[in-house]
Amino acid sequence: MPRPTYVNTDITRPNYRDSIPIPWVNASGTSINGGSWWDATYTGNGTTPWASQPIVDNDTPRTVNFDVTTLFQAIYDNPNHLSAVIICATSGGITEWAMPSNSTTAYRPKINYDSGADISITEGTSIANGSYGGNTTAPTLTVTPDLGTSSYTRIILNVPPPSTRPTSAILKLYTVAQFGDLTNQIFWLRYPPESAPVPVTTPTDYSSPMSRGIFRGIARGTA
Repeated sequence: MPRPTYVNTDITRPNYRDSIPIPWVNASGTSINGGSWWDATYTGNGTTPWASQPIVDNDTPRTVNFDVTTLFQAIYDNPNHLSAVIICATSGGITEWAMPSNSTTAYRPKINYDSGADISITEGTSIANGSYGGNTTAPTLTVTPDLGTSSYTRIILNVPPPSTRPTSAILKLYTVAQFGDLTNQIFWLRYPPESAPVPVTTPTDYSSPMSRGIFRGIARGTA
């Protein structure tokens, strides 16, 4: 199944950009809420983030790394699901991040797998509560806290998936401004009406001579 492209390039569109338009709605389908997600317990719109990072307001533009290893292992183990992230906030003020189109290449969002070369993230948008589209014309990607029905803004990033199961995955974002301390939380974007992903399992190592012998014995009925 090809990975859909769903970050809106037209801010007036009310849907994920796919062959079958799907609205930006929450699990109940009753209201626009800036995108739905799976949390780290595989709960729809749950509260346990895959990664979390407090962003201190110190007036310093800088790169912030999010360890998203577990998330992208889950994405690799579920190839029919999306590889986007949604960034929400818990409390505090505002964090502004550089967009994929930032004129300074070093500031653009990136993903790094297994300490290899950074991979650029070319699709990203801010989604405000009550908004029907991505604000791709804004100069920054903005996160504001979830304090009420019309007070927050979230970020959607369409992240290139790993080609092999990663042992590490680091999401690199560059904050251009901070207004009050704000914890940013990363969730796995949900594409309704898909079923829940399968939880990550640790692959069994069959490579050692002892394990090869044991499993051959089991197969032959001698172990």
